[in-house]
Amino acid sequence: MKIFHYSMHNGTASDIRNLCKDCNLEVDTFVVQHRPHSEYVVNSSKAQDIWESHKCSFLNSDVIIFSDTTPMARSVLQNIRELNKDQNILIWITNRFNYAIENDQSYYSLLKEATLDERVFFLYANPFEKELLSRYGIVPSPDREFMFPPYGLRNKNDFHHKDTDGDDKLFVMSYENETTKYEVFSKLDKLNINYHRRDGWVADELFQGPFEIENSSAVFHIPYSYGTIALWEYMAIGKTFIIPTVDWYDKYPLWFQNKNRNDISNFSEWYRPETSNLFLQIQELEELPSILSNKKLLADKGRICKEWAQNNARKTKEIFSSIINRKEN
Repeated sequence: MKIFHYSMHNGTASDIRNLCKDCNLEVDTFVVQHRPHSEYVVNSSKAQDIWESHKCSFLNSDVIIFSDTTPMARSVLQNIRELNKDQNILIWITNRFNYAIENDQSYYSLLKEATLDERVFFLYANPFEKELLSRYGIVPSPDREFMFPPYGLRNKNDFHHKDTDGDDKLFVMSYENETTKYEVFSKLDKLNINYHRRDGWVADELFQGPFEIENSSAVFHIPYSYGTIALWEYMAIGKTFIIPTVDWYDKYPLWFQNKNRNDISNFSEWYRPETSNLFLQIQELEELPSILSNKKLLADKGRICKEWAQNNARKTKEIFSSIINRKEN
């Protein structure tokens, strides 16, 4: 069986490789490495360019997988008549299915047509991905849609090994919320909290993926997304996340994708009832010193996170196997 995976994210590429390895399958992976914003704007013309560039792989694969971001899949969907009836297409939605092409009505029509094709499967990295799809009237058949969270387990040998200064320090994410929307670092300095940060997230020779924080005491993050690959990577190595309560999004000018208080509470991995107990929530940063001094609490939460990630890995493997077995039968 030939499997071809087209992706914009090294993390999802790693997940699919691990799944294929567990299922004794080989996968040919293409990951777009140069990713300016224009690369994500996949209109019909851009999709056709992708099709022409990878046509041989698309036509000669038994299973075609797309991940991060979903618009890449239109390359095959708008040429689906050229595929044979035995090929399957797995669309793994990991970052808002309409990212960068929100106003492209032809794209929505294409996805609606895809829900009627028995060869196309929709996989959701978190519950909001499914919810957002349905709000645009795109509702796949129940037997061809699955919750499919990332596992995030990475091979340490895939990264460069460099010493970091993060030993037993709080690791603080350095995205827009932490750097410009809220004065995290100046407040941490006033609280005399030892922390480790990384400015810029380019996968250069210093980047060690989740292993960069392997020896950190915990992770502080002000979420901006309903779920990220980094979240699962850190959970897979048993890291405890400390996050603000959802009230912060009312109190401060924070940024969140598709920001809506009820959506954040009901659908995000950070706050929805099914997963909110995985993380430690704080009302104010002044609570951090007490939490960080409680090593048992941090260790217990980290263990729970790791077990949750392992349980998810078993579920995603079962789902992946069931789709592949359906293909083989």
